[in-house]
Amino acid sequence: MSSTPGVTPILLASGSPRRVEIMQGVRNQVTQVRPTNEEGPPLLGESPIDYVRRMALEKCEAAPDQDADAVVLAADTIVVMDGQILGKPADADETRLMLDQLRGKVHQVLTGVSVRNSPSAAPISEVTRTDVEMRKYTRQEVSAYVLTGSGLDKAGGYGIQDREFLPVTRIGGCYPNVVGLPLCTVVRLLSTAGANVQLQPRGSVPYAGQCGNCELRWQ
Repeated sequence: MSSTPGVTPILLASGSPRRVEIMQGVRNQVTQVRPTNEEGPPLLGESPIDYVRRMALEKCEAAPDQDADAVVLAADTIVVMDGQILGKPADADETRLMLDQLRGKVHQVLTGVSVRNSPSAAPISEVTRTDVEMRKYTRQEVSAYVLTGSGLDKAGGYGIQDREFLPVTRIGGCYPNVVGLPLCTVVRLLSTAGANVQLQPRGSVPYAGQCGNCELRWQ
C-alpha cells in the first residue's frame, strides 16, 4: 500500500487478510507483520472483554521491532454466546457445532484493538462490541458452507461477508468489527497515540456501505 506524505506509517501485527483489507480504508502505509506470541485460552475467571483486550495487548507488545516513525496496531476478535467464548474452530465438526449453537440467536462479537506508538511506550487499547442476530439457516446450508472451509479461520466459524452463506440477519453496531477490525476504533486509538491518520473516500473503503451511523468523518 502506498503512503501519503505526512501521514504515519502503520505496522499491522496480524496474519488476517481481512484486517489488511479493512485497513485499505486509510491512506497511511500499512505493513503487515506477524506477532510472535501464541493465542492461549482465557485465564481462570477472566471475562470475555478482559480476555480479548489482553490478547490484543499481547499481540501489540510481541510485534517485531518497529520503524521509529511507525505505529504498531494489533487486534483480536472473538464471538461470545451466552457468556461462552467461541474462537476459531479447529476442524469441520467444530465449525458445524458452533453454527448450530448460533443458529437463530443473538450473540456478541468483541474485538480488542491495541496501539503502540514507540517500542518503549505502553500500548493503549479498547474493546468494540457488535450484537449479531443469526438467521435460521438449514442443516443443508451449514453442511455446504462447512465444505468450503471458509469458517475455519474465523471466530465463531462464520464470516458475515461470506456470500455463499450470508448467515446474519441483523447487527447492532459496527459491521467491520464483525469482519475482524472496527476501523472507527482503530482511527480513534491511532489519533490518540499521536498518529496522523487520513481516510480514503468512503466509496472506496471496504464494508463502509454497511455502516449507516459510522462515527468516522468521510470525505
